[in-house]
Amino acid sequence: MLALYAAWAKLGFITPIGRTIDPHPIAHEIAELNGQNRIMSLAFDRRRINDLKRELDAIGCQVPLELSPMVDLSSVWLSRRSYATGHT
Repeated sequence: MLALYAAWAKLGFITPIGRTIDPHPIAHEIAELNGQNRIMSLAFDRRRINDLKRELDAIGCQVPLELSPMVDLSSVWLSRRSYATGHT
């Protein structure tokens, strides 16, 4: 799974910020992006969303939040890998 995150970081899909996730810089990044282009909806999962909401509220950033369905991305990646190599 760590290799998958490393690949996403290399492609620019995610920005690693350390071993733990601090919602403060994430909220500021969201606010900056929302200032550049109004965010119509921001998908999230349940894990620590209250921490992020608290940080967004503290800086006055209002973005519509939409609960996203739970997806195990590692299984999606593995199924694509298996399909591409012909293994099942």
